[in-house]
Amino acid sequence: MSAPRLEPDHWVDFEQFEPAGDGLTDDAPRLAQALRRCQETQAGLLIDPEKTYYLGTPIDHHFTGVLSIKSAKAGKQATFVLPDQTLMPLRFAAVDGPLQTAPAAEIRPGDSTLVLVNTEGLVPGDLIHIQSDEVWPVERLARKGEYNVVVGVSDTTVTLRHPCQYAYARTEKVVVTHARSATLNLIDLAFHVRDSGDHSTVAVAVYHVQRGLMDHVHLRDAQYAGTEWFGCYESEFRNCLLENANEQGQGYGIALIGGLYANVHHNTAKGCRKLCDFSGDNQRGPSRIGQALGNTAYGEGINSQGNDLFTVQSFCIATHGAADGILIQGNTAIHCQTAFQLRGINVTLDSNRVLGRCITPIALVAGRDHTVTRNVYHSQLGELSPADRETADWQRYPRGVIGLGPDLLPTGRLIIRDNRFDFVRNYGIYGQNLHQACLIENNHFDLNLLGDADPEPVLVFLDGQAAPLTDFHMRNNTWTLSGRSGAALDYQSVVRGKTPPALAPKVIDWPTCELQGVRGSDFLVFKTRLRSPVVDKRIGLKIDKTGSEVRVSGTLFFQFQWSDTPLLEGFPPSSSGQNVPFTYRVDRQPGSLQAMLKGSTGQLQLGAQAGSLGSSFAGGVPFQAVLDFGYQTN
Repeated sequence: MSAPRLEPDHWVDFEQFEPAGDGLTDDAPRLAQALRRCQETQAGLLIDPEKTYYLGTPIDHHFTGVLSIKSAKAGKQATFVLPDQTLMPLRFAAVDGPLQTAPAAEIRPGDSTLVLVNTEGLVPGDLIHIQSDEVWPVERLARKGEYNVVVGVSDTTVTLRHPCQYAYARTEKVVVTHARSATLNLIDLAFHVRDSGDHSTVAVAVYHVQRGLMDHVHLRDAQYAGTEWFGCYESEFRNCLLENANEQGQGYGIALIGGLYANVHHNTAKGCRKLCDFSGDNQRGPSRIGQALGNTAYGEGINSQGNDLFTVQSFCIATHGAADGILIQGNTAIHCQTAFQLRGINVTLDSNRVLGRCITPIALVAGRDHTVTRNVYHSQLGELSPADRETADWQRYPRGVIGLGPDLLPTGRLIIRDNRFDFVRNYGIYGQNLHQACLIENNHFDLNLLGDADPEPVLVFLDGQAAPLTDFHMRNNTWTLSGRSGAALDYQSVVRGKTPPALAPKVIDWPTCELQGVRGSDFLVFKTRLRSPVVDKRIGLKIDKTGSEVRVSGTLFFQFQWSDTPLLEGFPPSSSGQNVPFTYRVDRQPGSLQAMLKGSTGQLQLGAQAGSLGSSFAGGVPFQAVLDFGYQTN
């Protein structure tokens, strides 16, 4: 198979088709005629940048080969104006092939050949689409599917350019279709939608193109999406300006639905709900193996219903549940409510910057196997004048910089490493019912207690655990604390189960977890050996566990109705189940008293005398014990 052509054989000037170019007369029939001529002659189309062309009638152009449209003057954009009364006023699509068939054998991940029931009409160079009716495993609104390129056809055997990604069983309903090879290049163009109200519009829609390029394209006022690409292969978007894709609940500068190898780089979005969104649907499966590099999004403005865009929600880059293998690297989000939102599987967020006002810099909402490394949040508060800083709206700054959503899957592993955040008010990372393995290490948080910040912030807060926290590793994270005199970070982490607290003593699966300074009061269960009524108790203990090393420190306040001995359950068991004796001090008794951790159960017993666990603490008297001891665990 010969290499595909990426440029047209020659160019024709749109002016040959006598468009009005006044921005008022409908030039769509002239453009449709020019596009047909380009298809017949494999020519490219040059557009006069000194004129403005109104496309009042929808254009739905199907083509094969190479279609290139660009300004007649490099570096100066030629402008089309589109109405907003049609969802897709300008649509480009590769010509569909005639074949619709099914696999004749099971398809396995890694297969580079397919055996089909029929291959009539399928030729090398076609874009092939494998679509199952099985639900995509991490997004119920999409179904499993993928795109590939045909390299060879022999009888009913098809050779593919890339190995298949997913398994398709014989029991599944799988349909195989194809589109002819088509290349679309849009260069130095502007597409402006004429806004007449709250109407969903996609300025430029593209379907099943095998190679696509948008270079130095300005997309403005298409409130649903500046451009939306469906099931495309090797599409590239560079140096584009995306403005006012601001529909409430939608609003994409660039929307990618299914397909393979999208490269979105060095674009700028202003007033868009999202600069770019990687997604999928029931007809095309997930977006796979794409990247967003070096883009910049400004997240403030007004949305389609007249609401504050930041308040409603604005993003830089987002991946929906139907996204697989996306790299988001080197992007900048400025005043975005949620800078980066991750769903899907195997999404990497690396070396991005979040600047200025932002409520949630990074949200890991759903899916599995996400990696978040070397990202930076810079609040820019230090650049404000003292007066402006004093009156800053703290509700537009993060209470937490990374969110872990309850829809993260129980399989897979999250990695959060080497990130730096210069302003956070309540907690560094907040998770709700986390049940995916997770590594959090070498991150730095500047905790600032300005405004209505929590007076007792923590680095990691895991709330509402419905099952024990498992395979969770938090280590070597650092912090600074400012904004309130005398403030101290007493605890670095909190793990709290759902109420009622039946799970409390087992909310952490200690053999598989490491935690920095976890607050004991949320899961340690206070009991008494003789079951005396407890008049008062306050658990001020924290537990550090790194590898097999455990350190317990802090205070325990208690008062019984009558003489008794306190017991605490929920500590990590010791290695080999060996009991751990240690000494501690109580405010009302001189010298050190004896205590012991039962190694097999993690139960702590405090004795009331030196050298022995015997005797009891008097009833009706408050005691404060000070503990500081370490031991080995599994």
